[in-house]
Amino acid sequence: MAEAEDVIVDAAKHVTGFLQQQWRRRAPTRAQPAALADHVQRLELLVAAAFGRSMKIRPAQPPAPRTLLRKLFDRNPVQATALPATDGQSIWLPETLDTTDPQEALARYRLMALRQAMRAVRGSADLPTGREPPPVQDLYLLLEAVSADADLVRLFPGTGLKPRPDASPSPSPEASLARARARAPSKRISKDEWTGELREPPLGFARQNVSSADENGEERPARSAKLQRTPEVREPVHGEDDEQKPGAFMV
Repeated sequence: MAEAEDVIVDAAKHVTGFLQQQWRRRAPTRAQPAALADHVQRLELLVAAAFGRSMKIRPAQPPAPRTLLRKLFDRNPVQATALPATDGQSIWLPETLDTTDPQEALARYRLMALRQAMRAVRGSADLPTGREPPPVQDLYLLLEAVSADADLVRLFPGTGLKPRPDASPSPSPEASLARARARAPSKRISKDEWTGELREPPLGFARQNVSSADENGEERPARSAKLQRTPEVREPVHGEDDEQKPGAFMV
């Protein structure tokens, strides 16, 4: 059962989204950039229907401005815009797109959502790649992007995606990681709308029906655990609970 605070926060989000949509509809008729808020409900329904699994779609924030020192000494590719991403449970998409055509925006958002959902289903974000060298992380991201597209084409041939000729798909994220470790490039890759990003899964999240052993046969730390017994409910001790209840002022 949802906590009272969660219900209030969800209600505030829905009210804010509704007011934003009304403002955009009543705003002057000048061309405006496409916004994720106009399509998020439709995209969540699409993902749930396509994969039989609900995933929350959230707005992705653009990267923080680079400091002067980073501009002078960091030679890695510069990421200037928000990128689509997934952590295996949720999906992040850019809050706005560089187009004012609503049909083009919906088509791009739909493709980004399906790609990220496919990576979530594959388990692309589940492996602890954060400890790997950056070039290995980059190549792993590239291989999983290719593999997810291949899986997406097999499931939904009507998407019109074409396999990339510069890389072959991997049967699993573990295989992609093994290939990335063996063939890591010397330079970083530039991330874009297609590559997206992979985020750390939330604590306690574990893939379903997947062994905890990696490609070398070594056991990985468990991402979740089960209680050995049912917790016992006790009566509250006098004075330990705050008598004041949170109200609508939280909104």
